Amino acid sequence: MFAARQHSHRCYNSISCSSRSSSSNSSQISSFIVTASSLTGAKYGRVHRCEVRKLSSQLDTVYATSSRYGSSTGTNKRSGWTLFGGVTDQASRRRSELVADMKLYVKAGRDGKSQGDCPFCHYVHMVIAEKKVIGEVEFVTIDLKNKPEDFLVLSASVGGTGTTPLFVDGEMVITDSSAIVKYLQEKFPEPDLTCRTADAVAEATKDVFPTFAAVMKNKEAEKHAELEQALVKALEAVDGWLTSHPGPYLCGEKITIQDCSLAPKLFHLVVAGKRFRSFEIPLRLEALRRYSTAVMSSPAFVSSACAEKEVIYGWSKFFR
Repeated sequence: MFAARQHSHRCYNSISCSSRSSSSNSSQISSFIVTASSLTGAKYGRVHRCEVRKLSSQLDTVYATSSRYGSSTGTNKRSGWTLFGGVTDQASRRRSELVADMKLYVKAGRDGKSQGDCPFCHYVHMVIAEKKVIGEVEFVTIDLKNKPEDFLVLSASVGGTGTTPLFVDGEMVITDSSAIVKYLQEKFPEPDLTCRTADAVAEATKDVFPTFAAVMKNKEAEKHAELEQALVKALEAVDGWLTSHPGPYLCGEKITIQDCSLAPKLFHLVVAGKRFRSFEIPLRLEALRRYSTAVMSSPAFVSSACAEKEVIYGWSKFFR
């Protein structure tokens, strides 16, 4: 179901630098990771500018400057862009002029090429689909068992260790799904996916995925009933919210960021929960069941979701 302009990383040879590293690059990359990690505030969820320069045929020099996502620090002298919450000083220009060379790196599926089961990659992908800018973003699938060196360099420039999703927009490199979505919201303000009751929705939905993961990963039979009860309680909180607020979505009639975040997690619950634990959303949670059907039938969800077999494969490692 992957969208237009999808490429496997094997067909993608350049990100900021166009060289393919030789086997001698291991020590250079290790040195770079140490340097990048020492940058002030180099943590997930922050935005950094990086320029990877090619010296000879290898990745020798990395010049990186970083700033906390959401701060007003960090000016690129070459372009004159100034960071402010992930938005440049060109934000007043027409939307078409804002579109740069955008790429989203996502976890690959079992074959190393198709889209994998990562719900956080799906979250960002669904936001891109709902923003209707999917044709302006190049999707690059990353085999996490065989990570390309240029991807590791990009990840290290923001203090990462090669996890997905990772988003690149020209010289901007962002990791952490929430930070990527915040950047997309500011770069593409229309359609507006914000929710006026975002904090309350976050509180109502926050325990769904942690409790589901605990049920799936549990190896101790005597703990299963307790863990499943905690999951049901988490689902009841979402059902209670939906029952007391007009829908069909979490924040009303339109899909918002909160739906894009929750829907991929419910997808895992619906598919893998039933497959491995014979667990389904209780029938009495009617509002949640209606919501699940509605959000997973939306065009943005359908166009951004991986195949069900990828979800099953992803969780199968806990049942071998």
